[in-house]
Amino acid sequence: MPTYLFFTFAPVQGFIEKSRKLRDLYGASQILSHLSNTVVGFADNDLNLDVISPTLIRVQSSSERERSGVPNRILLKGSFPNSQEIEKTKNAIKDSFFAEWRKILVKCKEWVEEKLEQEKKKQRKNYPSFIWYWDEEWNHWAQHSWELFFGVRATIPAAIEDLEGRKLKRNWIAINWISESSSLSGTDGIAFPGLGGISRNPQTANWSEERDNAIRPFYRYLAFLLDNPQYRQRDLRQISPSIQPEGRYVAANEKLSIPELTKRLVTYRDISNALEMSNLERFNELVRRAKDNPNGTVGQWTGWFMGDGDYLTSLAERPDGDSAIQEFSQTMRNWGSHFYNNFPEHLGRVVYAGGDDFLGVIYNKDFPKCSRNSINTLDVLEWLMQLPQEWQWGKSDEINRNITLSLGFVWAAPGVPQRDILQHCREAEKRSKSQGRKRVTIRIVFSSGQYVQWTTPWKYLEILQNYKDRDGEKNWSHVYTDLAQLKARHAFGFSYDDPDAIPDDIVDNYPLALNFFEIYFPNYLEKLKQDKKLFEYSGNTAKDRYWEAIRWIHDLIQIGWYICTS
Repeated sequence: MPTYLFFTFAPVQGFIEKSRKLRDLYGASQILSHLSNTVVGFADNDLNLDVISPTLIRVQSSSERERSGVPNRILLKGSFPNSQEIEKTKNAIKDSFFAEWRKILVKCKEWVEEKLEQEKKKQRKNYPSFIWYWDEEWNHWAQHSWELFFGVRATIPAAIEDLEGRKLKRNWIAINWISESSSLSGTDGIAFPGLGGISRNPQTANWSEERDNAIRPFYRYLAFLLDNPQYRQRDLRQISPSIQPEGRYVAANEKLSIPELTKRLVTYRDISNALEMSNLERFNELVRRAKDNPNGTVGQWTGWFMGDGDYLTSLAERPDGDSAIQEFSQTMRNWGSHFYNNFPEHLGRVVYAGGDDFLGVIYNKDFPKCSRNSINTLDVLEWLMQLPQEWQWGKSDEINRNITLSLGFVWAAPGVPQRDILQHCREAEKRSKSQGRKRVTIRIVFSSGQYVQWTTPWKYLEILQNYKDRDGEKNWSHVYTDLAQLKARHAFGFSYDDPDAIPDDIVDNYPLALNFFEIYFPNYLEKLKQDKKLFEYSGNTAKDRYWEAIRWIHDLIQIGWYICTS
């Protein structure tokens, strides 16, 4: 009798979220895909298990896309005579996974040591002596970075349920450190050659001296080594402090933990080639702040999108679940490769596309050389509107009928930290799913951390383009001002944040709110009235539906004001 093994590892989102630069996101996604691909290859070639999902795409031999965009949830099938054989297989997969992770860490560590020591031999005099006392700390991260989970059952739905239950029982071991913490996440120790030195006694160590004489020189030399080869033959300590490295990989003032440094280094071509990981071609770093821009622009607004489909569980319940999931996995990986390679270059780029799970960023590539502090938001809206059609590319009619796309789109101000943007993306995507799926949530996040958002089915996104004010123009200030007046007068219930607080007489006059909507968005009144499911996801009472309707109208106007007046 066949047995299904559903495998995943954690923390995936936490590993991605600890990011300041776009390069961090790429490095994290490449590592995750590489580890998943290692497990898939090991299960297929060494354990002779059937890989149900994800399937490998064979469009091009030795293709880089073959090794990237691999989902981290892996479904395997095999025949096991007893539970001991199952445990033996699980342990073999664990060993393969951690061996590859250790290989990544060791390669990054040895590359840094080798290159800095080579530079020391070239320059000899006036070059700092780095004493490498950090092997044990890298070893700690090799052992304690990940948790692995298996769901094992006789059917696919049962294996999925078993996996989800086991993920609730975490057994993670934290890694302790002393002195300062990473300037990126603030939760892990700073990687530098003396990280594990025996002289780092918390009672006697001089942390400011260590920072000035050990940590800062290390990152400054490493930054020049990665970015500015023209300075390698010179004594870096004689270079004026005003001369800074480009900072494409590491900035001179950064303090990264071992995993954070690893994410940067795996995007360096020498290291990625040695590890047989994908290279980043024509990589343009995302510049969000430019305080010294001669045009007077201090930062650009950027758009971040995170999407996800939902289809695997329903497929697993079919009699032909194995073949159906394999077909679906093949289709979605092909779609992910197409989406990654054909994303409009003038808009930005896709960070990863692991089948039905993807993340990307929209930004002005000419910033800060140009005077615009963002890409045109109307172009962004046009792209969003065509995304449902893009989602259907290469899929069968059956898949297109059943799979839904839930998307979170965040339009972020320059001052919002990247890790906060990613959290907003996930929350926006989750909101789209929780309100009925097949929806998009547009969230605008300001530098203060406050935000406005609108969640709507994809088919109503076009409303933003069909606005007309009382003069037949597209001046959004008219409807925005009217909304403010209605809220001030508590009209239509726009000022209430709780459906229970809305008076019954306002609910009874429900058509009045829709009539107000019809003034500015003509020809949509009847569509909203006939769409019985649009406002029923939070409750079944008339008051619940009314509250959702006015919140939907309110949020639409808020988003339209910011998106369509750029």
